[in-house]
Amino acid sequence: MINRWPTLCWLLALYAVQVAVWPSLARLARALPDAGHGLSKAFGLLLVAFLSWILPALQVARYGALLVWLALALVAALGGWQLWRHGEALRALWRRRWRLLLLQEVLFLLLFFAMWFIRRANPDLWHPVVGGEKPMDFAYLNAVLKSSYFPPYDPWFAGGAMNYYYWGWVIVAVLVKLTGIVPEVAYNLALPTLFALLGVGVASVVHALATNGREDGRWLSRGLRVGL
Repeated sequence: MINRWPTLCWLLALYAVQVAVWPSLARLARALPDAGHGLSKAFGLLLVAFLSWILPALQVARYGALLVWLALALVAALGGWQLWRHGEALRALWRRRWRLLLLQEVLFLLLFFAMWFIRRANPDLWHPVVGGEKPMDFAYLNAVLKSSYFPPYDPWFAGGAMNYYYWGWVIVAVLVKLTGIVPEVAYNLALPTLFALLGVGVASVVHALATNGREDGRWLSRGLRVGL
């Protein structure tokens, strides 16, 4: 079923990461108009990726789906504790800013599916005419997914280790390990995900800067327009 409905399963996993981390992030980012909601998906992926990467990087535990699920469970436990302690503040924020939070989710989905349709039009990961780095990137993703410890093996140099920019694919691997989606499909889902995370993150940060800490409706509306 997962690989019959990969986009749905991918988005559900991403929202699970967001739900797990936002109560904790909201405490850290409570000065922002959205309490970090616009950054929560990206922050959650970064946190789960780091927690599931650090032990294999120290050669303490093997990398795999179980470790990623344990990392997510740890983030969710911390979020649940924050929700238990500060749940009323989060509910009050939701009542005040639900339109802003909902708009951020709509923006995320619009950006995601805009890039999703582009990738769907040509999902091939090899470009025999125009070249490109997709085959190299795909090899890096597979190396991360197949490695038990980090750094992962070097797919271009037998017996070597990839001691350079591979950690971005560890972030993508979080959703692959959580869902079990095959890598060639996951790659094409990762591109719209990163595109949408960037767009919503920029809108969230610029909105916060434009409001300049003011809480009245006029400034929040101005910040929203500038953020978009």
